[in-house]
Amino acid sequence: MNNLRTENTNLQSVTTVNTDCRNCTKFTMTVVTNGASESNCLMVETDYGRYLFNCGEGVQRATFEHFVKLSKLCAVFITSSTWANIGGLMGVALGGSSTIKTDLSVYGPPSIEDVVHATKNFVFLRGTHLSVVTNALGNTYDDGKMRVKFVPVYEELSKSVNEGMSLPEVTENDNHQTSESDAQKSTNRQAGVKNIGQKENTSILCYICETPEYGGHLDVKACMSKGVPNGPLLGILKNQRDVYLKDGSLVRWKDVLSIPAQSSFFIVVDCPSVKYLQSLINQPELQRFQTSPPKNFQYIIHFTPSEVMNTSRYKEWMARFSSDVTHIKINSDNHKIDLLSVHGLQTQLNFIHPDVFPLLEESVPEVKEKYSEIVGLDDFKIFTCKDLSYERNIIPTLKPNTKLFSGQEILKRQPDLYVDDNGLNIVNAVVSLHMSIHPRTKYDFMHAIGFNRNQYIYNFYKDSKMQEKMIDLKNSIERWEESENYSTLSEYPKVLFLGTGSSMPQKLRNTSAILIELNKDNMVLFDCGEGTYRQLVRFFGYETLGEIFRKLKLVFISHHHADHHLGLVNVLNVRSKFLRAMRPSERKEMSDPLWLILPDPVYNWIEYRKKLQPDLLYNAYTVKALANATLPGNIKDHMTKMGIFKVELATVVHCYCSFGISLTDVNGYKITYSGDCIPSADLIKIGMFSDLLIHEATFEDGLEKMALWKKHSTLTQAIDVGKKMDAKHIVVTHFSQRYAHIPLLSFDFPHNVYTAFDNMMVSPKNLPIIHHFIEIYRILFAEKISELEKKTMKRRIKDEKKSQHTPVKVKVKPSA
Repeated sequence: MNNLRTENTNLQSVTTVNTDCRNCTKFTMTVVTNGASESNCLMVETDYGRYLFNCGEGVQRATFEHFVKLSKLCAVFITSSTWANIGGLMGVALGGSSTIKTDLSVYGPPSIEDVVHATKNFVFLRGTHLSVVTNALGNTYDDGKMRVKFVPVYEELSKSVNEGMSLPEVTENDNHQTSESDAQKSTNRQAGVKNIGQKENTSILCYICETPEYGGHLDVKACMSKGVPNGPLLGILKNQRDVYLKDGSLVRWKDVLSIPAQSSFFIVVDCPSVKYLQSLINQPELQRFQTSPPKNFQYIIHFTPSEVMNTSRYKEWMARFSSDVTHIKINSDNHKIDLLSVHGLQTQLNFIHPDVFPLLEESVPEVKEKYSEIVGLDDFKIFTCKDLSYERNIIPTLKPNTKLFSGQEILKRQPDLYVDDNGLNIVNAVVSLHMSIHPRTKYDFMHAIGFNRNQYIYNFYKDSKMQEKMIDLKNSIERWEESENYSTLSEYPKVLFLGTGSSMPQKLRNTSAILIELNKDNMVLFDCGEGTYRQLVRFFGYETLGEIFRKLKLVFISHHHADHHLGLVNVLNVRSKFLRAMRPSERKEMSDPLWLILPDPVYNWIEYRKKLQPDLLYNAYTVKALANATLPGNIKDHMTKMGIFKVELATVVHCYCSFGISLTDVNGYKITYSGDCIPSADLIKIGMFSDLLIHEATFEDGLEKMALWKKHSTLTQAIDVGKKMDAKHIVVTHFSQRYAHIPLLSFDFPHNVYTAFDNMMVSPKNLPIIHHFIEIYRILFAEKISELEKKTMKRRIKDEKKSQHTPVKVKVKPSA
């Protein structure tokens, strides 16, 4: 069942929750993703609930990394329907059954309804009811915990960009089964289809946010002098209510609160292009905050892109607000570092083999000392920087005349907190920046500074056995590289695992994506889970992405589940930006297009997105995946030019329109990829004598029943498939996120079977040596493996008890 509702409702009818929030102890904002990698998200948190403003790709993974909770998520507010604002929304909803206990409402401009509705063909929500509320322009959301005023901004010359389009509806049950009737609906494209009609897509929303009134500071001495005893009466007074004492005397709250109760305000602004700027400037609701701002108006959060924010008109508009307001920038100007744990793990794995686990090209700030200071505006403190080494500074700095904590050193280059020429307080948001609205305004950069590389190195070698094993490994590698076999092998194709987890992204494993470098000029992408673009940035560095997109000429998506293709729109969008930014002479040289082989539901989704973004498929073409079918002649010619000799597709058992693929290059090297499936005979047929089989192994041995129910494979089942097709090498991937670090490995693990990690690159030259890594894994992940073994033992004991104590049905005679 797909628990998706779209509503055209007036927000004045929203039920208000009568929660007394005057005794809130905190009201904070946290930057979840800072806009630097095509992803925007800000979280607002109170004691009673949480709210997201925009929800770009990678939000869910960022919450795991930075310990940001999504429980008590009350609502999501979207400023515009760009992918940078909505790319992570469905991932959050999919993962919400364990964290979001109530219905989740999404508020935004009218275009949001169509976009979310179009995802119903591949986003199957279970346990979370997602309501999309439109027609909210000019209205107010108020749940008793926060009040949000919707402020519409329009393009100067409004034109409808949405065209009518129907998407076939696919439904699915818990174990991925799609009934024949559902498949027929998809084929016919008629039954159960919502027609997405023409609609104005030019409005965006800004938001004026108001906190509840916070109680003033309670004067305990004044309470004692009036005879108020310790206990609940103090809390009642703090909540601004008068109380009667036992002797009948009245104590008024105004006499014992040192300051009056007050609300705080902040504004969320988005101006996606200069076409919206005049409407933004003329917005009367925003003008009120310029001419007569309320007390405690503290922040303006700008999702506005840098090319608009840097214009003189936008800067002049910002300058009309009070100089006491702090402007938080969430856009591409910000630093692109986010998941430090990924860099930490890669640092450790790089010791094992620098070619299999290259250090990531994305620059990271490093720190050698621990830090725990909180940065506040009243007593501004900076972390000690003498032991810091930065490629780009993300330490917050102020103007030289700002009073600083004594004895601290500041790196002046490219500050993240500064006062500009107009006297505006501006913060370039870093990921996990915390801003406290209540009890007092302060910043916390503690989680956003950097990672201690030396600590990861120490943890790698802290086991006394590690050094001995590493010496043995280095000797084995040297012997292999000096052998005759090594010199005869090609360095291509190179296979880079960008995502090796299943279902949802976690800290160390992103969702499915495999990049194959066939030769120095051509690349192929198998699957493209959410966050794949960000993975490309981490591995290659932003400066190299243009070259990567130039080489990327073929994409294959195995099936329509979100963890296998939700990152495709972003990859195509950024690729289009890179290619369109090339000089005409460069574009002329790059005449080869990108071809995408897509299952039917994904094909329809990309065609729909193309309606919204005409440049999405820039020099790119789509073709539907069909098993045992002849590919069109033009794509076959294209693949031949890439150096591909043969491509075969096979239907596999997982869900509607699920495929595996085998690819053979002109040198005869054959790679087979399973996608998601149970062991499938058709896959074995097309994969016979593969040089490399990449097969999913979602579950550990002993969970065969669960694997069958979910239409996945266990580790041993994946290995058996490789044996049946006589594959030389087998890499297992797509692990359940219960195996975040490493799956449970048996001691008789075959020498030609290898465990995939994110950012692992294999080639014909290094595959034969990888089986030596397993002893290093056992030491490095000893604690995690021990935890898995304990859980497995408990499960087996529980299963044995169940089998031994079969319940006996006793027929009870009814009493006379």
